[in-house]
Amino acid sequence: MPSGFHTSEALIVDLAEREFREEFVADQVRSRIAMLIRRLREQPERDWSQTDLGRRMGKPQSVISRLEDPDYGKLSVQTLLEVAAAYGLPLWIDFPEWEDWFRYISDVPNSSTTRRSFDVGYLVERARDETAKSSAFCLSRGGGASVWRYGAAQLPYPCMARAPASDPISLEQEARMTPTVEGALGGELFNQATSALTFGQGSFTDQDCTA
Repeated sequence: MPSGFHTSEALIVDLAEREFREEFVADQVRSRIAMLIRRLREQPERDWSQTDLGRRMGKPQSVISRLEDPDYGKLSVQTLLEVAAAYGLPLWIDFPEWEDWFRYISDVPNSSTTRRSFDVGYLVERARDETAKSSAFCLSRGGGASVWRYGAAQLPYPCMARAPASDPISLEQEARMTPTVEGALGGELFNQATSALTFGQGSFTDQDCTA
C-alpha cells in the first residue's frame, strides 16, 4: 500500500464542490474495481480468460465483460463477494478517512498487481510466525516454576521461581539465562527470538504471559 499523501491542493479544492466530489469518487471506485478484477484474472498464477472466471462464478462471459468495464457501475456487494470467492480471496469494504482514500486510489492496479488465493499452509505458517514473535521469551509461571517460552518451545527455569511476576528480568539475570536458553532452543530459534525482542530494556516480564 502506498504511503504518504498522494494528491494535489488543486484537486482538494475542486472536491469541495459536492457534485464533483461524488462523481469523482464514483469514477475512481468503478475504475479501480474493474481494473482489479481484470488484473487478478490475468495474474500469471491464474491466467484465466473471461470465460474461465465466468465458469467459476456460474456466469456467462458477457457478465465478466461488463464487470471489467469501468463505465458499467452496477456492481452489488453480492457480485463482489462472488468475484472474491472465485479468486479464493476475501472482500473488505470500508468508509476510510479522506487521506487514506487518496493513498488507496493512487495504488492503481497494473500488471504487477497480484493477490494470493487462500493457502492454508502459507497462512498457518504466518500465524505461527506471529505467535512466535508475540510470545518471544515470555517468562510464565506454572506449578510454582518459571518457564521461558518462545513460540512452541519452552524451557523450565526454576532459579527464577521466586521473582515477583511483574518484575522485569535484570541484565545480570539475562546474562546467566542466555546460554541456557540458547542451548535449549537451538541456535536458529534463539536468533529468531533475540531479533524479535531487544535485551536489557525491561521487556523481559511475565505479566502478559500465561502458564
